[in-house]
Amino acid sequence: MEQINTYSLRRSRLLNILRKEKLDGLLIMKPVNRYYLSGFRGSAGMIVFTGERALLLTDFR
Repeated sequence: MEQINTYSLRRSRLLNILRKEKLDGLLIMKPVNRYYLSGFRGSAGMIVFTGERALLLTDFR
């Protein structure tokens, strides 16, 4: 359970930085960064950060 909170905290911090810097969003595609922010180990995917949320997009593999 602690690991889930770690990923959530990392995403929250990044969302706060996006707001502070007045950025509309951020696209994370590099696997190591995707894992750092979500714990997702799949072979293909990306995380889209908007001003309000983070979305993990993957294919069906």
